[in-house]
Amino acid sequence: MVNLFLLTALTLVGLTSLVQVSGQQQPQQPQQPQQPRRRFGLPTQAPPVWAVTIYKDKLGGGDNANLAGPGCRPVPDGFNDKMSSLHVTAGCVQLFKDIDCQKPLGTFTVNDIMRNDNLQDSGYNDEVSSVGDCGPPPTQPPGGK
Repeated sequence: MVNLFLLTALTLVGLTSLVQVSGQQQPQQPQQPQQPRRRFGLPTQAPPVWAVTIYKDKLGGGDNANLAGPGCRPVPDGFNDKMSSLHVTAGCVQLFKDIDCQKPLGTFTVNDIMRNDNLQDSGYNDEVSSVGDCGPPPTQPPGGK
């Protein structure tokens, strides 16, 4: 009875070390892999460095798509060279003329509300092929174009 009480007490406390019950040793339970921390039942993740909703038409009209990073993201099928407005929802994004974040066009932040509404005003209407982090543009190899 004392051994059973001791086993129950150790189990409730969460100890899984060797416990002697009636002269027999019980093997230690294998540890389960560490699960990500959860908040309200969902795994917690670091927020994206940047996030943006892109639109085919000015003033946030037409088809739209959401992109987030860090890193470079090509615009989805159907948006290449057809983007006319955007809404930056986190951080700072840089627009690029070519896929793989080549030929930077300009940067936008969450504070650029008026500039986001019509890319024609910025000269970038129907020019964007990829979106990426703000920062220095990619370097070209010496003598490269």
